[in-house]
Amino acid sequence: MKTNHKLSALQILLAVLFGLVLAFHRQRAASGGEMFLVALAAALILAATSAATEKTRKKLQLKAACPDKLAFSLLAAAGFLFLLSAVLFLLQQEFSSSMSLIVAALFGFSGVATLLRLTQRDSGKLAAVFSLIPIFALSFYLLIFYRTNGDNPYLSTFGYEMAVLLVTLLGVYGAVAGRFEKPRPLFRVILCSVGICLLMQEGCASLLMPVTVFNIPGFSLGTLVMMMASGLVLCHGVGYPPVREVFEADDSDEDEPQDA
Repeated sequence: MKTNHKLSALQILLAVLFGLVLAFHRQRAASGGEMFLVALAAALILAATSAATEKTRKKLQLKAACPDKLAFSLLAAAGFLFLLSAVLFLLQQEFSSSMSLIVAALFGFSGVATLLRLTQRDSGKLAAVFSLIPIFALSFYLLIFYRTNGDNPYLSTFGYEMAVLLVTLLGVYGAVAGRFEKPRPLFRVILCSVGICLLMQEGCASLLMPVTVFNIPGFSLGTLVMMMASGLVLCHGVGYPPVREVFEADDSDEDEPQDA
């Protein structure tokens, strides 16, 4: 196993372990404030370990890992899970009929776009455009989720899920942002690691205390499957840094000098 893959696997493993700790801590009926403090502490530790891993990569002068079978497997699994979440959103109707249809369509598009990245070998401008679609889907879902719970005066009953969804959105953005701007490896790894941690926590909490989690308006099995898909995108972002695509203007259509 290459050193690059070992460092990525270590970072993902730490994020998963911290997620498990947060899930069991939440099950002990900790107060909302205490939960956020413990999650913040976990995020800071993950940020420190991310800095250490990236420093090691730089010191060893490691090149970015190129997409391989594992990378394509992660994308394929994420694409199918996005499609499954779309079906579940459509069947469960957590929102109004029109909103459920829009949410299902967006995550359906996310699944198709993620699978289409495979046809491009996850490289090139088209694959870069495809990678943006889950960001728009998550942004819309976060807005709808907040509006659904906006009348609830008790933020503690849904605030943690809001935080998880927000970090997930930022993590997915971080996983693909390097395609469009200067690569920021530490920024990417921190966002992805913290996102993986909170998604693992949410998945385990859904198993340990399903009544508490699934009673939140707008949170359903479709949401959980969508989070799993996002988690795979984040794992891909940790192990396989995106290559920047330069969108240059086509100079072939420039006006040629006219004859006198």
